[in-house]
Amino acid sequence: FFIFLNYLGMKTSATFELAVTVIALLGLVVYWFLAAPHFDPALVMSEPLLPNGFSGVMAAVPFAIWFYLAIEGGAMSAEEMVNPQKDIPKGFLSGMATLLVMAALTLFLTAGLGNVEAVSAVDFPLPLALASVYGDGSMPVLLMSGIGLFGLIASLHGIIVG
Repeated sequence: FFIFLNYLGMKTSATFELAVTVIALLGLVVYWFLAAPHFDPALVMSEPLLPNGFSGVMAAVPFAIWFYLAIEGGAMSAEEMVNPQKDIPKGFLSGMATLLVMAALTLFLTAGLGNVEAVSAVDFPLPLALASVYGDGSMPVLLMSGIGLFGLIASLHGIIVG
């Protein structure tokens, strides 16, 4: 599917990428609205800030690189831009700002739902965090699981394009 999509051209491919990315970002906004009523500020700092010390920070580096890899891929399509000298810096800055805000809000709200140990040990942290307050198999959990697939699709397609 992705090969055919890229065969259709950069404009089609970029439009698809934008659509699935917007759906994934809207999914995070839905997550925030679902998590906010159950947020407990006391739970945010209930665990030590660095429970695994500096080795925990180093273990997180590949994930941080993964987040910024997609933004770096924007320069790969410079030849498709009308004004790359202006558009690339604007895209990088807005992408970094979006990533920073979205990641910080998601991290903060998830920590405030509690169950940090369980959430940190799975590959599906947002649905699990919501399950701790809404229950397994509830509509918010299923919704977040479904919307999360758009994030995976956007990520995979971004790597293929970049």
